[in-house]
Amino acid sequence: MGVVDLFVSRHSRQNCRSGHLNLGQSGFTLLELSTVVVIIGILALFSIRSFNSAIEKWQIRAASNAIQKQLILARTMAMINPDKHCGVFIDTSAQPVRTQIFFDDGNSKYDAGIDSLYRNAVELPRQVKIVLPSSPWGGVTVFRGDGSAKGLIETEINIKSRNGKAEDKKIHIMPGTGRVRVL
Repeated sequence: MGVVDLFVSRHSRQNCRSGHLNLGQSGFTLLELSTVVVIIGILALFSIRSFNSAIEKWQIRAASNAIQKQLILARTMAMINPDKHCGVFIDTSAQPVRTQIFFDDGNSKYDAGIDSLYRNAVELPRQVKIVLPSSPWGGVTVFRGDGSAKGLIETEINIKSRNGKAEDKKIHIMPGTGRVRVL
């Protein structure tokens, strides 16, 4: 018995000795292969739809977290230096939407080129739609040295997906304390 015989099964050894090769009994039929391909295609279709939905939810969550962090940072900066008010400007006219932290010169508005900027603007995901309430403040929230806020505070900032299929998030700023909540 040679080394090759150790790796050959008993069934195939019998077929080789008798000289019969059963080529027609092994493998899959075309119908079986087609069925498997169709099933894999259907599963892929469902997984792509759920994957797209998960991406939309992630983008909305990322946008709400970015805005919340900008607001909290501006409030912290205002409390560190009570003489300077610090604000956040949400620029919905830009694509993608951007948020900018600035030091206010006292008028509670973002004056581009006049107000000094704290850091570079943060861009939000393009697939996210920001709906700001109509307000004389525009897209501005300003925090005072005691942590209280003025501007976009009475109503909520709504964050939605552009196609409207994913969940919405709302950011609420409490005027008296400046506390920022994502709902």
